Amino acid sequence: MPTIGDLEITPPHILLYGKPGAGKSALLQTLGDKVQILDFDDGVITGKTLKDKWFETRKKANFIDLVERNPRNTTIFAKTEDIVQKTLEDCIKGTFPYEAFVLDSFTTLADHAMLYTLHKDGKSINANPEIQHWGRTFNRLNALLLDLFALPITVILVCHEKQGLDTHEIKDDRQVEICISGTKFPSQVCSKFGEIWRCKAPRTTGKKYYEIQTMADYLTTCRTRLNVPNNLDMDLGLKHILSLGGFNFKGN
Repeated sequence: MPTIGDLEITPPHILLYGKPGAGKSALLQTLGDKVQILDFDDGVITGKTLKDKWFETRKKANFIDLVERNPRNTTIFAKTEDIVQKTLEDCIKGTFPYEAFVLDSFTTLADHAMLYTLHKDGKSINANPEIQHWGRTFNRLNALLLDLFALPITVILVCHEKQGLDTHEIKDDRQVEICISGTKFPSQVCSKFGEIWRCKAPRTTGKKYYEIQTMADYLTTCRTRLNVPNNLDMDLGLKHILSLGGFNFKGN
């Protein structure tokens, strides 16, 4: 009979979220030539302009440009479905050349999914979504997540952050959540991930530094089944941070 000691650590599924400018795109690009990024938010510009010790590594990261310049275009979500399916097929064949696959960001992709649903239902993209549109949109997003989780490589989903009213009766407390529409859908997305990390850029002694929160507090949803240490400096790079949880990319 197998024991816990027999388990091998498999490529993790990571939900990475935080406010704009918290360093999410900069961190995932430290994977360099090991990662392919589906870029919906122009986050790859960071890799071209941020002149730090990871500058040369970031320039090696592969990306697919899915930033929509035409606000009336409704095809981005369908394109993403096709790319994920092709990635899955290539992984099965052993021909996918990368060890990590990133969606940056799922928040923006979810907006594209709603536009696609409205278009498919013959509605104007400016129409107010009705309950059936929300249902079909969430079904499409859930189906995409299932395909992503079937990938035998590291999968990273990037989300923006929002702050909602906390249940505690403290005036300035806000519950920190991932920024995706829906009453239940954000928590359903979080439940699928073994690693939920929040990127933060707190200020100490006037100097701005970036860190990853991996452990929950009463206002913040976080989790790490790899037991990655809490509040690590993001300047360590994502490969090293994952290695602290026992996961190593090939060639590390």
